[in-house]
Amino acid sequence: MGWTAEVSNWCGWGYVFAWSISFYGQLSLNYRRGSISGLRWEFVLANPLAFLCYWAYVELGVSREAALPAAERSFFLTDEVFAGHAFAISLLTLVQCWWLRATSDQTVSRLYVSLMAVLLALVLGTGAVSFATDAPLWSPSGWSVGTALYTTKVSLTLTKYIPQALVNWRRRSTEGWSMTNVGLDFTGGTLSFLQNFVLVAGGADWQAVFGNPGKVMLSVISVLFDLLFFAQYFAYGRGRAEPLLGVLAASDAGEKTPAAKSDGTEV
Repeated sequence: MGWTAEVSNWCGWGYVFAWSISFYGQLSLNYRRGSISGLRWEFVLANPLAFLCYWAYVELGVSREAALPAAERSFFLTDEVFAGHAFAISLLTLVQCWWLRATSDQTVSRLYVSLMAVLLALVLGTGAVSFATDAPLWSPSGWSVGTALYTTKVSLTLTKYIPQALVNWRRRSTEGWSMTNVGLDFTGGTLSFLQNFVLVAGGADWQAVFGNPGKVMLSVISVLFDLLFFAQYFAYGRGRAEPLLGVLAASDAGEKTPAAKSDGTEV
């Protein structure tokens, strides 16, 4: 398992780099445009809660596997680094969007806010019951705080992209949605899945993958939505949309693109 452990480690730090840098694509695009028009609020609001839950989930997983041999673990230092940074940068993006809220032409779905409230109540309620009954925070065979945390993260990841995809489809444009974010998110999602999967390819037990269901589902869901956004980008034409890896494009440096109006229909 020597070579697979090395490849897994490289995939791990590769995904941390790609996924972490991906957050700066939307930050940069918002700053260069001086606007958040075209960007749905569900994505912005969901991320801080989702990544806070994911960070707590990862820390529980790391603690649970601390006594296991390295070859049997499914949680890694890379997961801790990514989750902590993701929570911090998501908060920063929320603050930026609130600062630019006057330029927003999108609403936030009351249904989605209700979903976030229900999921938060689920986590807090599970935590309260666990504390009152002295139940373990993580139970591989039943409901626990760990299960509630990754269920919340996966649910928010599964749903936060849908309003943005619908707005892109209605406008026939990806303007306002960072394709830099999408490109790096696809790379990070692929490497995140491979970090655990290559260990199995080298002979490790499938526990290396299924022992961390939150990470596996997060990777798969992200990659599938990224493929959808790629399809939208190329189907609708570039127009005024950000080019792929636009954050690195020299022609965009320092530019503030005037924002076009887009459909603010509530999803």
